[in-house]
Amino acid sequence: AERLVRIAAGTTTPIDVGPLPLLFPNHASGWSVIGSRAISVVSPDQLTAFDPSSNTTQFLATVGSGTRTPQPFVASGSGYFRHTDSLYGVELGLTDGTLAGTARLADLNAQPPPTWGVQYCAYGRFRGLAIFGAYWWDRGRILRTDATFVSDGTSSGTHRIADGMYWGLGTDIGGNFVFATGDGSELWSTDGSVAGSVHLLQPPGHVQSLTAVGARIFAVIEHNGRFELYLTDGRIWTLVAHLPGANSTFSPVRIGERICFRVWEPGTTALWVSDGTAA
Repeated sequence: AERLVRIAAGTTTPIDVGPLPLLFPNHASGWSVIGSRAISVVSPDQLTAFDPSSNTTQFLATVGSGTRTPQPFVASGSGYFRHTDSLYGVELGLTDGTLAGTARLADLNAQPPPTWGVQYCAYGRFRGLAIFGAYWWDRGRILRTDATFVSDGTSSGTHRIADGMYWGLGTDIGGNFVFATGDGSELWSTDGSVAGSVHLLQPPGHVQSLTAVGARIFAVIEHNGRFELYLTDGRIWTLVAHLPGANSTFSPVRIGERICFRVWEPGTTALWVSDGTAA
């Protein structure tokens, strides 16, 4: 049988805690740490906490299914997840890793069941806030609403800041979080508040990546099947280089004042480096 072993901080001696609970290892994945506990969604829909000090598990809540991010997302010591109950359906939930500290946080779509539940598509962190994209359908599944929210972990501090859904493409620059929504055809900037969230100049195509270097943002853009590298400050888009033959790119990595990224080309992979100077 598999056993749990822990190592105290500052030591190298393993301490045998005991056999793993039955839910390990086949029925849970993607454990996130909150305080002294770990949380995960145990198949098929149970948010569960694991306490390594006692080698015990505890059911916390039922989560909704059919989402791209079934595992909880941790920001500032709290876990955000899809909370499900008979009164509100699928909405935003929050947990501190304990049963008493697990509850629905906010009613994002403000529509009672049987509306289709809220789906969460990406999470990010900014200034201690959680930023995430969400969408939901009306009762007739005719109209879909896409939106981006921020939350400080309280109901009053959970706000919709942008039309269009955050998909995970974003970067922190100059005290603001700049992010793409939807299919990458729109760009937004936020300081974490509703008033400080603005729609920026539309990109020249579909944003594939955003990488901040100083006061500039490098963006890989796809337009009509072609990939190009741009610089932007949110107001002006400047073409840096065409990426000939590219059919996919890897997210750039900042190295000093430059970026480095790989480009898939027919039959090969090319390494690109740019300091923002036009080719």
